[in-house]
Amino acid sequence: MARGSRTPYSSLLHTYVQQTTTHGIRKIASSHPRGRRAFWALVFMISLSVCIYHCSYLIGNFLTNPKVTITQEKDADYVQFPSLTVCNLNVIKQDFVRKYFKLTSETNAAKKSTKTTFKLGNSSTVCYQSEEELLRQSAVDLSDTWLYLGVTKDNLSDHGHKYEDLIVQCTYNSNDCNDNTTAFMVVKSSVTSPIFGLCHTIAIQNRRTKKPSVIKKGGTTQGLRLTLNIERAEYWDLISSEYGVRLMVHPQGTYPTLQRGGIIASPGRSVHIGVKRKVTVLLPGREGSCSGTFSDSQIVPRLKKLDLDFDLDQVKYTYEHCNTLCQNTLLFEKCSCLDEQPRIAPGNKTPKWKFCNPCNREEAKCRSEVLKNFNDMPDECDVICKPSCNSVRYDISLSKADWPNLDHQQFVMNRSFEAWQGIPEAMGLLRGFFADDAINATAFVNDTFFKENLLRVHLFVEEMTYMSVEEKYSYTLPKLLADLGGCLGLYLGVSVISIMEFVDLCGSWSVLCLLRRSPFSSNSTQQRRTSTRKRRKNRREGSSAFRASIAHYLRKNNEVEDDTWRNSVLSPRDLQYYTEDIPRKQVIRRF
Repeated sequence: MARGSRTPYSSLLHTYVQQTTTHGIRKIASSHPRGRRAFWALVFMISLSVCIYHCSYLIGNFLTNPKVTITQEKDADYVQFPSLTVCNLNVIKQDFVRKYFKLTSETNAAKKSTKTTFKLGNSSTVCYQSEEELLRQSAVDLSDTWLYLGVTKDNLSDHGHKYEDLIVQCTYNSNDCNDNTTAFMVVKSSVTSPIFGLCHTIAIQNRRTKKPSVIKKGGTTQGLRLTLNIERAEYWDLISSEYGVRLMVHPQGTYPTLQRGGIIASPGRSVHIGVKRKVTVLLPGREGSCSGTFSDSQIVPRLKKLDLDFDLDQVKYTYEHCNTLCQNTLLFEKCSCLDEQPRIAPGNKTPKWKFCNPCNREEAKCRSEVLKNFNDMPDECDVICKPSCNSVRYDISLSKADWPNLDHQQFVMNRSFEAWQGIPEAMGLLRGFFADDAINATAFVNDTFFKENLLRVHLFVEEMTYMSVEEKYSYTLPKLLADLGGCLGLYLGVSVISIMEFVDLCGSWSVLCLLRRSPFSSNSTQQRRTSTRKRRKNRREGSSAFRASIAHYLRKNNEVEDDTWRNSVLSPRDLQYYTEDIPRKQVIRRF
């Protein structure tokens, strides 16, 4: 019984070994001397071990997601025009400084106390009583003194260089930015920072679709032209070591990360900024090595945890912006104040945050410790903020020229003086220099006036081609399958057919195992075997009785020789055949 139970498995294995297309197994089965069989078994095991090691190396290499960076220059039918953020290098106007120290001369108590705090307007705090005290107790580098002035968001909104003061004239593709009949519209927004002051962002959008405006032709004839007024008379010379503007070019919809620096331009110059787009596409990978949107990053849950209602839905994700937000969340978590103004969610008129006030000793000390630890150990924000999966940057080529040519400028202002009067942004500038509108403008146009206050900025797209930096997987699934097939064929001579043969063997064994272990299948098999044995026994008994009766009949009549009949060929229908021509009882043999 035990031998019979092993017969189906042995039969399947014997059939597989004889018919398999795997070379080593057939060699082992067909080699009769034990020495040759042992030799081929050893060769097969060594080949199998090396094959497993090689295949595991290939699979491990595939799971690491190796990548390759492809850099190429591509042509574009159109290019989205970038945004331009403008900041005056003077953080806050001089009139704020005058009000800041006004209480010193009016109050004797203020002169005696160097740390007494007073209210300025509705939201300002005075913690220094004179410029000398401020300089004596602030940073060694005077350009960092702004950080110790205690400037708040309200101060910057009220006393910063506003859009109407800073941007005197604006044209886009030779069309006035204030013209409501054009196909484009200028979207203005402001960003406040205690370090960079009140900054203004200019974005050109399609008036109908509200999407970023596109340029279909590059070159200097297209683009954005601005005339800027830095208001030199409003500079606080003791602190403002340089005068001019900070310009930053960035994609529309992104937050200007002013920490990157940007371009510094001084008055009396015409600055031409040619931009060339650079598109970077990164692969996220299984480990999540990049983020496509803010919702994909971990910064949003962190903001919600701190109950900071920032508006990030309409802002494109950038690594710099995420890193700035992360730094501010650390600052808010430990000091309950921020360094940069975030975008406030619509409808939230009373934000739950404030700028860090250096005049407050506790806040100043807390802020200093947080920033120091952030610079020394930025690991926490590196985990939260990942590089952007799709980022756009602009390579900038900068050229400058002295501006203006006074003879040309006198002609322009005389010819277009009435047009300048109609521009609200220019009225504030011109009225400061023209006591009477009827006076000829050329009388007030001089070299000092332009070189100290005005500058021209021309932003344009150099060409329609752009640089594409794209990551791609260097080891893909088809390549892995090809390498695995080559590895199996090299070491074992195995193909897909060989694998399917082995799968078929395993499947057949599984079916047999299930049938033998099933109670119903076992009973049915036993019943079939019992009935088969009974039928075979009955046939044998019936055949023996029949042969015995035939032999008895023949011996009784003695008419047929003993060798005439063969038991193996007898049939009840062939006993005797009677005819008139053949002797009676002649036996007919049946073959």
